[in-house]
Amino acid sequence: MPRRPKPSLPQCSEDDIQRAGLEYLAAVVPNECFAFAVPNAAFRTKTGKAANGVPGLTPGVFDTCLLLPCGRVAFIEFKRPGETLSKPQEAFQAVLDRFGTPYAIATSIDDIRVALAAWGIKTREVWDDTKTT
Repeated sequence: MPRRPKPSLPQCSEDDIQRAGLEYLAAVVPNECFAFAVPNAAFRTKTGKAANGVPGLTPGVFDTCLLLPCGRVAFIEFKRPGETLSKPQEAFQAVLDRFGTPYAIATSIDDIRVALAAWGIKTREVWDDTKTT
């Protein structure tokens, strides 16, 4: 008997993941933090490559910046599951490492939760472990 192919799940775009991540951050980060998207997208050619020579853009800068208490910052790069950083993003990651700036590569809300916890950010997210379903 021939095997039926498994139905594939719809794939979210990186934009969808970033939008959901920013909405989550807006809902849960405390008032002493502020998250915003870094508008660093260039015009894309028909092949999907960023057009060169766009003034004011720095290739590789991560998607989202978080302003944290005491003048600290952190960055989040949103990726689809299985995707890797581009060469410019790897270069930016090296800059963040050099300066000791926290960052996360997130493919889900859970990745953001883990990063916020690692950075010591107590969110406004409410968990009730006493309830069972």
